Formats: sequence, structure tokens, C-alpha cells
Amino acid sequence: MRLSGYANEGGRQTGRQTGRQTDRQTYRQTHTDRQTDRQTDTHTHTDRQTDIQADRQADRQTDRQTYRQTHRQTHRQTDRHTHRQTETDRHTDIHSETDRQTDIHTYTHTDRQTDRQTDIHTHRQTDRQTGRHTDRQSDRQTYKHTHTHRQTDRHTGRHRQTDIQTYTHTHTQRDRQTYIHTHTDRQTDRQTDIYTHTQTDRHTHTHRQTDRQTYTHTHTQTDTQADRQTDTDTHTHTHTHTDRHTHTDRHTYSFLYTKRNDRPIIGGFMNTFFNKCRYCLYVFKLAVFVFPSKGVLAQEVSVPKANQVSYIAASYVKTLEAAGARVVPVMINQTPEEYKKLFNSINGVLFPGGSANITSSGYQRAAKTFYELAIEANERGDYFPVWGTCLGYEQLAVLTSGKNLLSITDTTGVALPLNFLHEAKDSRIFRGFPAELLEDLALEPLTANVHQWSVTTHNTNKELNNFYKVVSTNTDGTTEFVSTVEAYDYPIYGTQWHPEKNAFEWRKPYIPHSPSAIKTSFYIADFFVNEAKKSFHRFESEEEESKALIYNYNPVHADSTRVFEQIYFF
Repeated sequence: MRLSGYANEGGRQTGRQTGRQTDRQTYRQTHTDRQTDRQTDTHTHTDRQTDIQADRQADRQTDRQTYRQTHRQTHRQTDRHTHRQTETDRHTDIHSETDRQTDIHTYTHTDRQTDRQTDIHTHRQTDRQTGRHTDRQSDRQTYKHTHTHRQTDRHTGRHRQTDIQTYTHTHTQRDRQTYIHTHTDRQTDRQTDIYTHTQTDRHTHTHRQTDRQTYTHTHTQTDTQADRQTDTDTHTHTHTHTDRHTHTDRHTYSFLYTKRNDRPIIGGFMNTFFNKCRYCLYVFKLAVFVFPSKGVLAQEVSVPKANQVSYIAASYVKTLEAAGARVVPVMINQTPEEYKKLFNSINGVLFPGGSANITSSGYQRAAKTFYELAIEANERGDYFPVWGTCLGYEQLAVLTSGKNLLSITDTTGVALPLNFLHEAKDSRIFRGFPAELLEDLALEPLTANVHQWSVTTHNTNKELNNFYKVVSTNTDGTTEFVSTVEAYDYPIYGTQWHPEKNAFEWRKPYIPHSPSAIKTSFYIADFFVNEAKKSFHRFESEEEESKALIYNYNPVHADSTRVFEQIYFF
């Protein structure tokens, strides 16, 4: 039993060894096969790389050959196209040269034809001139003779405007010489001029002198509510007294006009600004103070900017300052109390031209307030002058008549002479003008008119006819309109033309700048400022006056689209 077990154990071991050896051989064989497979794969991969490189090399050779062949064909085609273009350019140059030769020939032929026609025309003109030379010599002699007569007629005043002709036929040569002599004396010495004019028409002037003296005395000594009948009785009594004591007239008149305020201040109304002013009308007021200062009313700017909502044209300010006044801007849309306080501080007011609505606007309301205050003040003996230029005069006409009586005229940019009426001889405005300047105003276009609307129905309106004296008129060729007025009983004046433009506005060709035109501007300004010196309003303090003056603002040079050289913006 024991041996049998050992025998079995030995057999097992032998079998195990045999199996191990078999496994080892199998593993070696398998490993050898794997080595072989790997070598085979390596050779296969190497063959593939070789084939790929060979294929790439073959493709590159093929591409190079194809590119060379294509490039050669393209180069050949380009050479052929260039050659064809060159041939075409040669043909074009040949045709251009042919056209040039043709043009030169045509141009030369045309010049020859033109020269021939010019020669023919010149000969014809020469023949005509030769044929008419005798007639022209005769016409020249006739023209010189006529011109000499016209010069003589102008010198004697026979060919003036219609109203001046009437004036010449009405008055004798002796009256005209006296009138010119009187104006010359006034220019030399205004007091002597007044006395001379009194001697010329003694009865009429004595009556007016008495009225002024009585009016001033009565309204100074009596209550402001005194009855007008008392004034009439006083006028009559004083008139009788004056007839007995005529030697006191000159002394009284001299006293009234010697006592004056030499520091007047004029207030100026501001204007509404439009980019293109159609009628060149400015809403501008001048308020005159006892110390020559005037207020100017501003108007709204149509396209407001920062700190530029209203404006005043600087030419109004310069004109007044040149005559010895100071200017205060009068702002629009203020309260009645503020306007009344300013009215009592200044010495006069001017309504300038502009583009505001004269029936409903801030300018109209301010002008109405100052107009009514001026009427009330003058009726109680408180002298306060008012002036209206262009739109300002139109505003005065509306305020006086209560109606808009304006008509369209063709006067939007023209200089005209003045057609003086009979009343011009006794006009307060032109009383101080030299005789030579009055003659120039009647014969030469010295007044700039820049308005589309005019007052043409002055004589047919009862209110205007009773309130204003028409001093001069003008016409646009078809329609006659009023150009200068002054109130009978109040220091209120108006011109449809612009006195201030002659000296300070340069952008429009129709504005006259002759010596007589410049003198006209300053004589008008001097008259109004002297009117303001008769008012004794003043500010409550120098500090308040200093704050109100226009010196607190700086004018700016307007751009080329504006009609003014300089503008004050507010």
C-alpha cells in the first residue's frame, strides 16, 4: 500500500515536469512567432513609408511639370494680349493725331470766319458811328445845354420834389433868402437864430412863445388835476401881457431852453432777433435820463441760446452816445411797476426798428406803457420826449390811432431824398439843420429805408391828423407814404427811415455814407438828446444808475448772416 502510493506520487511529478517542459516550449514557440510577426509588421510599415514617399515624390514631379506648362501657356497668352493692346494703342494714337489735325484745321477755319465777321461788324459799326457822329455832336451840345439849365434849376430849387415846388411857388424869393439866412444864423448861434425867426413871423411866434411860457408856468404852479379852461384863460391873459411887454419874450424863451440837464440818460428797447429780418424792424427803446441816458428795449431771439434770448443793435447805442447821452437797456415782459420806476429814472425813450408784432407782443406792451406814461407826464408839465424809428414810428401810429393802418410799399432796401412839406420850415426836428444840409436832404438819397410796411393814410385818419404834423413824405414810385412826423402838443417824433445806419452800419449797399448822410445822423441824434436834456428825471442813487447802464454789457461782432455790425445780447 505504501509503495503504491510512492509510485503514484512519482508518476505525478514526472507528468508535471513533462507538462512544464511542454508549456515552456509552447511559450518559446509563441514568443518566437510574435518576434517574427513584429519583424514582419516592421518590414510592412517600412514598405508603406517607402510607397508613400514615392507617391509624394511622383505627385510633386507631376505638379511641377503641370505648373511649368500652365505658366508657359499663361505667359504666352499675356504676351499675345499685350501685343494686341499695343497694336490697338498705336491705332488709337494714329486716330487721335488725325483728330487733332482735324480740330486744328477746324479751329483755324473758325477763327478766320470769326475774324472776317468781326471785321465786317467793325466796318459796319464804324460806318454807323461815322454816319451818326454829326447827330451825336448835336446831342452832346443839347445835353450840355440842358444839363446847365438843370444845374441852374437845382441851385434855385425849381426842380425839387412836388411839395418843395409848391413851397417855392407859394413863397417869394425874398422869403427864401430870409429862410436860408435864418438857418445859417441858427447854426452859428441857436439863440440868435430863434430871435431872427421870431422877427420874421412875429405874431405867430409870439403866440407860440406865450403858449409855451403859459403852459410851463401853469403846470408848474397849479395842481395836476386843474381844469383845461383855466389853462385857456391863463393863455389869453398872458398873451395880452406879452403884447404889452414884448421885450421880455426873448429873456423868457432863453430861460426855458438854457436851463437844461446836461447828463441825460436814454433807455433802449430790446429787440426780437430773427435770422433773416424781412423788414429790418427792431424793437429798441431809448429812455433819456436827466444825466443823458436813454433806455433801449430788447427783443426776443428767434432761436434762443445760453444767455442770448434778446438783443439790441449797437448802432442805436453808438448814435446816442456820440450825441452825449448814456443808454439803459429796457427789458421786455417786465411788470408795470418796474416800467414806471424806470420811466421816472430816465429822460426819454426811443422805439427803434425791428421785427416785433406792433399789435400784440412784449415790445408792444412795453411801448404802450411808456407812451401812456409820457402823455401823462407831459400834460402835467413833466417834459419827457419819445422817438420812434421805422417800426418804432409804426408803433406810435398804432398807439395814437388805435388801429393798424399800415400798407405794403416797395421800400425793403432803398435810400431816398426827403419830400419836405410846408411844415418843414417850422419843424422842431429840422430847425437846427444848416440850409445846405436841408437842400441835400431834398435832392440826394440820404435816408435809408428798410421797411415793407408804411403809413399811407395819415391825412385821412382823424386821430393821426390831429396829433401829428407831417414834415416829409416819400414814395416808392406808386405809393406815397409818411417819412417824418412830430406831434403838435407833445415832444413825440417819428421817422420811417433809419438815421442811425448812415454812420455805423456797413453791410448793405443801399445805406448812404456820404458826408451829408453822416451829418444827418448826428444832427438827428443831437436834436433828440437835447430834447432829453429838458427832462429832469433821475435815479434814486448813483449805484442804481450804474447797474442800469448798458456799460455792464459787451457788444459782439455779428456774423455775416446778420444785418448789424455789432449786437448786444441779453
